[in-house]
Amino acid sequence: MKNLENFYCWMLTRDNSFREDALTDEGDGYVVDTACPPDIQKWETGIRRSDKEWVIVEQYKDEEEARAGHARWLNLMMENLNCELTNYCTPLEWAQGEKN
Repeated sequence: MKNLENFYCWMLTRDNSFREDALTDEGDGYVVDTACPPDIQKWETGIRRSDKEWVIVEQYKDEEEARAGHARWLNLMMENLNCELTNYCTPLEWAQGEKN
């Protein structure tokens, strides 16, 4: 439950300094965001279409890989806004730290 504990600690401090290195691109009907959030302490890309929930589509081992992944997802969204998006893990897997 390490991810959940990290999330609660972050909620107490609300330290958003991790956003300084984040990559965020908005298009017509979507947002592609890549960051290294304090709950999992690993880089990941999330995509949100207009009025829908975030889908965390991929996780990376380092910032270099994350930047390449962000560009790949951004290109995909620009080419096909209606492409299928799937969370890379379930909420339970996230809470238990099984996918990181």
